[in-house]
Amino acid sequence: AEAPLARGAGELAGRPGVAHVVISARAALERGEHAAQRGLADAADRRDWLGELEILLQNRKLQASDFNALYSLIECLTAGGCNADRDRILRMLASLEARYPTNLTVLGLRYTYLRKTGASAAELQDVLDLALALDPGRQEFLYRQIELHARSQNVDGMYAAVGQWLLQDRR
Repeated sequence: AEAPLARGAGELAGRPGVAHVVISARAALERGEHAAQRGLADAADRRDWLGELEILLQNRKLQASDFNALYSLIECLTAGGCNADRDRILRMLASLEARYPTNLTVLGLRYTYLRKTGASAAELQDVLDLALALDPGRQEFLYRQIELHARSQNVDGMYAAVGQWLLQDRR
């Protein structure tokens, strides 16, 4: 059977993607609304949106829009607009990492989630070490390395990270 076509302007064709699963959470976050204030709390509680997302992520080849939707989901989760078990989110991110072991965007998702949920410096450092092993010159992770050392008040580590950044700077 073929996926249905959009019936009109503004409608989406085909089966839902990652973006479709998190779109209502993202819209609420962007408007600064909370689900309970819009009367959607009951519907959200009945629907296992995270389960739907996990199923989609098992076999779907991730696209740029999926990464944007996942970043929006992480923003929603960490801003308190969406509720989900931390371990379940980490398992979902670990599953993505297993499927895409060299994808720095997936590592960036995990780092962002861990940082915004108060993970330890050691947990954050593990992600940075993996990312910088894959791409030692990736400025995004070099910056995060410097920031992590600064927050930990590790001046020696911060200077070493700045030195690494300068060695990798191609400009």
